[in-house]
Amino acid sequence: MNRARITLVGDDPELSEQILCALLERGFEFRDIRALGGEDRHGEVIEVDQARLRVDRASEAALAETEAALFFGDSALAQALVPACPAGSLVLDGTWGASARLGVTPVVPEVNAERIGALGRAGAIALASPATVGLAVALAPLHDAGRVRRVVATVLRAASGAGRPGIERLSRQSVELMQGRSLDAQTDPEHLAFNLRPDQGDLGTPWSAGEVVLAQEIGAIFGEPRIEVVATGVRAPVFYGIAESVYVETETPLDPDEAARLMLRGRGLLVAGSTAPEEGGATAAGETPIAEVTDPAPGPVEVAGSDGVHVARLRADPTRPGALAFWLCLDDQYKGTAVNMVSALEVALRDVRS
Repeated sequence: MNRARITLVGDDPELSEQILCALLERGFEFRDIRALGGEDRHGEVIEVDQARLRVDRASEAALAETEAALFFGDSALAQALVPACPAGSLVLDGTWGASARLGVTPVVPEVNAERIGALGRAGAIALASPATVGLAVALAPLHDAGRVRRVVATVLRAASGAGRPGIERLSRQSVELMQGRSLDAQTDPEHLAFNLRPDQGDLGTPWSAGEVVLAQEIGAIFGEPRIEVVATGVRAPVFYGIAESVYVETETPLDPDEAARLMLRGRGLLVAGSTAPEEGGATAAGETPIAEVTDPAPGPVEVAGSDGVHVARLRADPTRPGALAFWLCLDDQYKGTAVNMVSALEVALRDVRS
């Protein structure tokens, strides 16, 4: 049984539920968990099965007794309260831009769990973004065997990436269009329903913040700043999930069959058409192999609620030796955020207590 006084800190109701669910599934005690949020969330109730957790107002005083603070959603509460966490407590920051803000390497437990032990209790642990989690988990076995040198990724993000406002916007637009009404360009400058929208450049650059973060995080996680990552972000008209079309070049050529075998032995990975990973495969916590049969062509709907990164359509580029293309998909909230965070917490608690 996992024991620690844990505080969830964030204003995203859906993520609150997913993180609480992951904690309970991993054996953490409900009585040891509390939730904090901003003024608008004060008094809300998070429900998972029979468990009901009331959200209290976030403040420095409210964190006084916590042993592990888990920050999620946007970064406002994290920026205000991470520095106020009690000395000696574990701090896991899964909010946007945490790695750059804290000046530490982002963590994906299946790939670079050693970074957690290196930090110890000297500072906060930054968690990688959901898109990075999926890509890093898929690339790890290929990098270990063939050294990844270049990645081109198209990342299709669901409305959940923008939190509750994004989900509500897509829902409203979908209903209006299904009822034969047109969208008002004043209230809906972006037509998201039944559409695909590429990310726009930020701060006068041709690259969006998400595209830049993905490239930076992949290089940092593998300790290989020389890995070239070219990303294109696309907003897709689905409510939850992330899908990525990936093209990767390795220094040592790997054929699709060999790459599939490597991925089957990787942690947290499910390869389409396979059953459980071969011996050595494991979940995000690095302990128990995932045992699922994957859909031959998974999308966000098929992987909802899964704690694995699903890979399909693994194939070689016939024109370029050492290049592979594949499709990956994951539940952005559950796998990309909640399971990644709780797995990192398990590693941190183990390192602290050992």
